[in-house]
Amino acid sequence: PALCPEQKCTPAGRDKIDSAESKALISTIGFGVGAAALGAGIVILVMSGGDDKEASTGKSAQVLPSFDQNGGGLSVVGQF
Repeated sequence: PALCPEQKCTPAGRDKIDSAESKALISTIGFGVGAAALGAGIVILVMSGGDDKEASTGKSAQVLPSFDQNGGGLSVVGQF
């Protein structure tokens, strides 16, 4: 059944559109926050430098991809 026949939405159609718009906004915000966090992580890693002292103290970091049925992302793990 059409939820919005002839450009006039039924209440069920309007509810689905509103729900989709909300989810799209949350997704957009999530991508923005993720991009900012990734940028901050890169800056922190670059600014931490590559001193030889770090190798002897066991400091390390790794960027690992993660994927599942709902999406994916990156994780930064390590010892500082």
